[in-house]
Amino acid sequence: MMIEEKPKNDAPPGKLSPTLLLFLIVPLVGIVVAFVMILGDTAASNRAQLPDNLNPQSASLINFAAPNFELFDINGRVVTLDDYRGRVLLLNFWQTTCAPCIKELPDFADFAADQGATGAAVLAVNFDETTQMVSDFFVEHEISGIHVAFDPNSAVRNSYGVMGIPVTFIIDGEGVVRDMHLGALSYSLMEQYVAQVMTGT
Repeated sequence: MMIEEKPKNDAPPGKLSPTLLLFLIVPLVGIVVAFVMILGDTAASNRAQLPDNLNPQSASLINFAAPNFELFDINGRVVTLDDYRGRVLLLNFWQTTCAPCIKELPDFADFAADQGATGAAVLAVNFDETTQMVSDFFVEHEISGIHVAFDPNSAVRNSYGVMGIPVTFIIDGEGVVRDMHLGALSYSLMEQYVAQVMTGT
């Protein structure tokens, strides 16, 4: 009587064979690789949605304390961020050679006048230009009523990560950046941004 020899099984009882493990691991590795690729594509897509002239550093300021500053205004008086505590501040960066900046300045002047001394405030930070250049510019374009501060070495501009202009940071009464707008602002948009900060929406 012949006894049939049972096939050998290298795997100890209760353990998976190497071949079976291979069949299980390969699909799992494939899933992980696909997931990583999807995440990479999503991140690249999100980066692609940012305007070329928007520094991610600027966007990263939202919901964080605005960088403090100490500048001089057109009359030689010191201006700091703390001067605007308790008021919503539209902190605008601009230059006289920027066409969209020129377009929005009259709206800023009207908005500031309507807000008065206790409503939302506007501070237009001019960088790398002289007080004489700005004074001549305002006379030429018949603009008045805007509080202008000067950032001659772009130190404040750099602390806010400003690349493209005009750009406006909407800062609440506690000194926290709540939003930002790249490009010219209209009067109605200024109202909307301030209302959003005031209502917390």
